[in-house]
Order: sequence, then C-alpha cells, then structure tokens
Amino acid sequence: MDRKIFLKKISLFFNIAYPYLVTAIFLILSILLILKHEFWRDEIISWHFGSETASFSEFIKTVNIDGNNTYAWFVVLYFISHFITQNPESMKIVHLAISTVSIFLILKYAPFNKIIRVMIIFGYFFFYEYSIISRNYALGILFIVIFCILYKNKYNNILPIAIVLFFMGQANILSFMISIALFLMLAIEFISDRKYIAKNIKKVHIILAILIFICGILFVYLQVNSQVSITTAQAADSGIFNRSIEEYRISALSVSKGLIDGYIPLPQFILNFWDGSRLVTHLLSNYSSIYAFLFSTILFIIPIFIIKRKVIIAYLVGSLLIMFIPFFIYGCYIRHYGHLFILFIFCLWLSNINEKDKYLINFKGKTNKRLQTTLLTIILIPSLIASAVAFNYDWKYPFSNGKYVAEYIEKNFNKEKIMIVGYIDYITETVSGYLNKDIYYPNSKSIKKLVDWNNRIANVSNSEIFREANSFVDNYNQILVISSSGVDKSELPLNYYFEKYFGNAIVSSESYFLYAFNRDDVMDRSNLIYRIDYSNFNDYWTPMNDCKFIIKDKIIHISVKSGDPYFESIFPIEFKEKRPLLMIISVESFVDAKFQIFYKRTGNVYNENDSRSFALFKGDNNIYVRIPYSEDLESIRIDPIDKNQNCIIDKVEFFSTGE
Repeated sequence: MDRKIFLKKISLFFNIAYPYLVTAIFLILSILLILKHEFWRDEIISWHFGSETASFSEFIKTVNIDGNNTYAWFVVLYFISHFITQNPESMKIVHLAISTVSIFLILKYAPFNKIIRVMIIFGYFFFYEYSIISRNYALGILFIVIFCILYKNKYNNILPIAIVLFFMGQANILSFMISIALFLMLAIEFISDRKYIAKNIKKVHIILAILIFICGILFVYLQVNSQVSITTAQAADSGIFNRSIEEYRISALSVSKGLIDGYIPLPQFILNFWDGSRLVTHLLSNYSSIYAFLFSTILFIIPIFIIKRKVIIAYLVGSLLIMFIPFFIYGCYIRHYGHLFILFIFCLWLSNINEKDKYLINFKGKTNKRLQTTLLTIILIPSLIASAVAFNYDWKYPFSNGKYVAEYIEKNFNKEKIMIVGYIDYITETVSGYLNKDIYYPNSKSIKKLVDWNNRIANVSNSEIFREANSFVDNYNQILVISSSGVDKSELPLNYYFEKYFGNAIVSSESYFLYAFNRDDVMDRSNLIYRIDYSNFNDYWTPMNDCKFIIKDKIIHISVKSGDPYFESIFPIEFKEKRPLLMIISVESFVDAKFQIFYKRTGNVYNENDSRSFALFKGDNNIYVRIPYSEDLESIRIDPIDKNQNCIIDKVEFFSTGE
C-alpha cells in the first residue's frame, strides 16, 4: 500500500476515533476519581430534596421553601430516588453521564483544533468542578453545548433552539442568565436578517419560539420568586438599593476576585484548596484591592477583541448578569464564577461558526485566529494545572468526612438503636445522607435528614446541644453527638466522652468531632450515695417560691401557687475523693419547658452565671447533671420547670463517679 494512502487512512481513522478515544480517557479518569470522591453537604442536600419527600407536591413545596435555585436537577433526583434506587451514589452515575455527553459533543463539534479541545475538557471546570462534584451545573452546560451545535444552522432550528433555551434556563440561575444573553443575541441577529427570515421562515415558528422562551422565563420566576422574596425580605434594609458605599465596594471586590478565579482557577497547593481563595487572588490580596479591580477588568475586556461582533452582545450581557447575582440574589463562589469562563468558551465557539462576521479589530491574514488560539492556550494552561491539583488532593484526601463518620457509626454502633444529634445541622446533614438515618438537629428541634431552613435557629450553644441530647436518655441507651467544631472539655457533660475526630477534609468545615454517651457505662462507673424519693424527700429538700411538696401514690407532686416552682437542698453535698458527682433526677412534666440547677457558693447567692439548664419535654424525663467538685459549694437549688405549672418528681439520685 502506498505510504501516503496509508497515512491518509490513519489520519482519517484518527479524526473519526478522536472524540470517542478522548471521551473514553475522560470517562476512565473520571470514574477513577469519582469512586474516591465523597459527597459534601450541597450534594447530599440535592439528593435529599429528591429522596426525602413522599409525593411530588410535597417535593415542590420543600424545594420552594428550602432551595435557592431552579428545580430541574432536583426533579431528576426525585425520579431516580423514587423509581430506581435509594442509594445516593447513583447520583454520581447520572451526573457523570450528563457531563460525559457534553464532553463528547465538544470533542466532536467544537470548532477548535484538537489540542485546544483536549485542554478545554480536561481543564478545571469541565473535568472537575462540573463533572466530579454532583450539582446542577452539568445540566446547564449540556444545554449550552447543544445550543452551540444547533446554532450552526440556526434558521432551520428555530424551534429546537427555543426548547433548548427553555431547558437551559431551568437548569440553574447561572445558565438561566446565559440563556437570556443567547436569546438576546439571536433576537438581534434575526432583526438584522429580517428580510431573509421573512422569505424563508414561517412566522408561526418565530412566534412559537418566542412564546417558548417567555414561558421559560415565567417558569423560572415561579420557581425562584418566593426564595428571592424570602431572602430580600430578611435583608430588606441591606438590599441592593439600600447599601452603603463600603458594602458596594466589598461586593465589587468579591466580583473582581471571582472573575479572576473563573478565568484563572489555579488553586493554592494546600489541602483546603477548594473552598479557599485561589492562588492569583490570594497573591493579589497582599496588595491594594485596586490591583484585583485592574486585573479583572483586563481579563473581562480581552475576550471582546477575540470574539466576533455578533457574539459580543451575548458575552457582555451574560457576564454582567452573572456578576449581578452576588449583589442581589446570593453570594457566589468559584463554582458560580466558573460560568464566566464557560460563557467565554462558548462565545468563542459561536464566533468560529460565524465565519463571515468580523472582529472589533481585524488584522490581515490569520492573525486574529492565531491571537485567539494563543490567548485561549494561555488561559487553559492554569486550568489544566488546577485540574491536576484537584485530582491529586481529591484522590489522596477525603473531600468531606461525612462518609467516614457514617461508616464508623455503622461499624461501632447499632444505628437503629442510637440517637444521633448533629450540629451544625447543614454540615452534619452529610452524615445523615450517608447513614440514611434521621438525626436530631438542635437548630430546628427536629428529627429528620433534610435540614428545615424555614424553622431554624442559627446558633445553638454547646450546653444547649447536650441538654437536648440528654432528653433522649429515657428512650436510648446510647446517644452520639456529632459536632462540626468540637467541644471544650470543660463544656462536656459528665456522661459524655470523646469518641473520635475525623479531620483533614478538603472541605474544611466538614471535619467532625464525635461524643458518645452510654447509659450502662455511666452507671457501671458510678456508685450510689443518696437515693431520695417519696420516703425521704422532705429530709433533703425545702420548697421555695410558694411551691408545696405533696407526697401521693409514692411520687412527689410539686404544687405551685403563683410562679414556677423550685426547691433547695438542706443536706451537705459530699464529694468522694474530690471527684464530681452525678445527679439523676426523674421528672414528669405536663408541658415542654426548661430544667435548671443553680449552685450557691460560700458568701454568694444563686445566680444565672453559676447554673446549668436542660431541655424538659412533656412526659417523663431523666435529667443527668454533672456537679463539679467544689470546696465552696454550700447548696444547690433545683428549678424542675420554668413555668407556672405543676410537675412530678419520682426520685433524685446522687452518684460518685469513676473519674
């Protein structure tokens, strides 16, 4: 066979096989990494939106209250979790399938040379951020890719393009902004080509296409309106038109840094590379903020000169709409600002399709094309490095420790017979998702997987967390408290012990401290000193605040007159070998309330600063109180209930501990 013919056949075969071969490499590397990747809270929350609702109507209600985005990705997860599998790992398969389709289409249809296409798909955003991490961004990118393919024959694809723009808008707020920019670009093109359109395209198709896109805008509005309304209502005094000059400056600086990170996502070479500042913006932060403004302005302007005129409107409008989000809707991170880079890449794609269109500055020959390729290569090199850094760290270290906490609990505890308390709620939801178990969130006083954002307290003290954890002692022999920040030893109740620490996660906030309580272990390490019940209650306590002790049916009725009841000890508190005491008081309450114990020191009176409080729930309660050793402790006062209500005391027991 002639050598030239052979080489030509090899070249032809490679051109045909190229997208399939590179896609296969992309898929293999992605599968290797995605098997190592652990979900973080935003991924688990997305899964819970779909899986934790009994009906589709309940799903819509939940997402509308708790979500801050459009529904498309959550709808996909709803149908997967309800009709295919309850395993959250299935989300990885679906997400990777979506991103792989986008990658294949880019390799097959994008009008860039083969090296540039490879650099694009293996860059940080396409390979890692929008492929390995399962969020709703991959859906939007897929529809942008399809739009670019259809755009080549736009006048023959008016209706398909309108449908694609509709679904692009439903994917997420960022792709919705891009869909508006692309529609505006098309509208201007159609107006400039109106004579051709009048002769070759049916008006009904144009009208129908416009209606489809308008329906898409209305549908997005219906999805996000209540969410944005809630956000703006809560911050009515700090809305976009009520901000100070300093607030505007901070928002503008954030956008400037975000634009730099979007185009040059080179991370710092540290474990927490993902949720920390990127290398360039980190270096710029050592100098005046004006440098970030100037550098971001340069990055924003450069694409205008390498994108053709017809597409500049899409680039400018899309970029400005994305940069508007941090000022009004929600704060943005690199995963959001990456859409500025995505928009830039696809605007270049559209520019290369419009061969007859011109640049703002036109050079002779192929100078413009060379300039475009050179600048694109310069931008893509840091993106490739960022992708390699992300791969390395995600391969070696846990992205989140939620998975490993869940595995530890499964291995060392009976998860069906243990109560788990998680704080902070949205951080510990990752553990709940992997464990597939409802846990108690002190933030919202609820037992569930999905965080209740509509009824939550932002901050809960450690004493409150353990106080509420203790309320489950009656029904659970073991209680596990998962804390995302750790608890000082002085704040750790007597009946809890430090179990294990899970650290070194890429998402710095998703390191966890585990504290455990085992009722049997506590009692095994304690010796009874006093048992006070109906037979001797009056020998040890004296009523206060006009309350009365009524001994009846072998229990003590605490009867009140005009205020909440409390009573004081009339016996010496004896510590054995200077060890703390454990007091267990059995209380029956008729309402949800608060139990409190006060300490009286020599020369002082009872005061709130020297007290401990616990949650008291309607019904029977066993309150475990650690009384620390103190030479100056004269007496204690027990406020069994903080309301003007009667209650019942079954017994009070004091134990010396094994500490």
